[in-house]
Amino acid sequence: MRLHLSVLLLSAVLCATANGQSYPAAAGTPRHAVIVFIDGGHPELYDAETTPAIMALARVGTRFTAAEVGFPSDSMPGILGPLTGAPPAVTGVPYDVYYDRAFGQAIEITEEIHVPAGRAPHDLLRVPTLFEAAKAKGMKTSFISKHIGYEILQGRSGKGVDMLALPELANYKGSNADFDAENFALLEEHIRGGSDVAGVYVVAPNYTMKDKGLGAQTRASITIIDRAVAHLVETLRATGRYDDTVIVITSDHGNSETPIAIAKSGPASITGVLEGRGIKTVHVTYDNLALVYLADPARRAEAAAFLEAPETRQALGIERIASAEELARWRAFAPDQLPDLVVLCRPDVVYTKLPAKKRMEHGGMNAADLRVPLIIAGPGIKHGETVADWVSTTSIGPTLARLLGLALPDATAPVLVRALDN
Repeated sequence: MRLHLSVLLLSAVLCATANGQSYPAAAGTPRHAVIVFIDGGHPELYDAETTPAIMALARVGTRFTAAEVGFPSDSMPGILGPLTGAPPAVTGVPYDVYYDRAFGQAIEITEEIHVPAGRAPHDLLRVPTLFEAAKAKGMKTSFISKHIGYEILQGRSGKGVDMLALPELANYKGSNADFDAENFALLEEHIRGGSDVAGVYVVAPNYTMKDKGLGAQTRASITIIDRAVAHLVETLRATGRYDDTVIVITSDHGNSETPIAIAKSGPASITGVLEGRGIKTVHVTYDNLALVYLADPARRAEAAAFLEAPETRQALGIERIASAEELARWRAFAPDQLPDLVVLCRPDVVYTKLPAKKRMEHGGMNAADLRVPLIIAGPGIKHGETVADWVSTTSIGPTLARLLGLALPDATAPVLVRALDN
């Protein structure tokens, strides 16, 4: 039975203090990896006061201060990129909800699953995952996340993760902090059980940001996660695995402050104004962008011209329509999933159900959507290195594959060579 472990976890931390934390440099050979995805981004919140344990890992590892996720900055592409080494145009999964013209339907991979008949989410993934690469080498794998959509991490084989725990956050009766605490406890159980490549997806900071913004409550939620990371490190040390384990701390996306909410349905929405001109849509995905799929793609230029007219842009909070050249450069969509219009709204705008209940959102091209923390520590990683150059979190998979001697043949991202101690 899953237990409420927040208080236990906080009281069990042995080393984290308000004045900082220290860890020894790992002295072994890379044989294992643990990846912690902290939902919500905002690396500026990760400092010695708020996250002493994570900063202690940075001091014996490498910290990337200009790391970004790819576009679109949504959960599924944000986690699949690091775990495959490939962008959405290659993985075939560009967003949590999108339209696929080859299947002729909207795809949803969230706590609700809408995929073609006879298929599971993992059948949509077009490249192998780090977990599958580990399995091919005889390693044990595990991952814990927040809903059934993350079944996709099983990869094309459908068998990539030996221990895949997907407790439904939407059905959970406790707090988000309790949910994360129980999942960290389960992660440690997996490690003690011999998992070689393990990971966990942490939710509380993201939901606190959306509800409260970037203030003290969000920092407090991140500090709780930091204490959980400290306990995780102590578990690695207690089990004799610290010196042989590469630890990655990152996020699947950031969040933008979005005080201006614009309806995502009805006559005043993008869908409504287009259909008011007789331009029908088959699907629109809304966040702090809009992915617009038209019933008649031949009307794309007409629709774009209308949406980019000054009065329409003002009414709908539109900054611009992404060009075909930009979309190709971003490698954001496979051809059969490419929207007819990718609407980039102003940085302070979100398309949502009114009245709006959240203060922050993600998905778009704002710097706050893309910028995330990235810290890697462990054997084979440089000690005390800070890299200010831009890097993509998609490089996490190829980097771990290099360290662990795994094969990711379909990865397109480069290895993070600045982090490697060789």
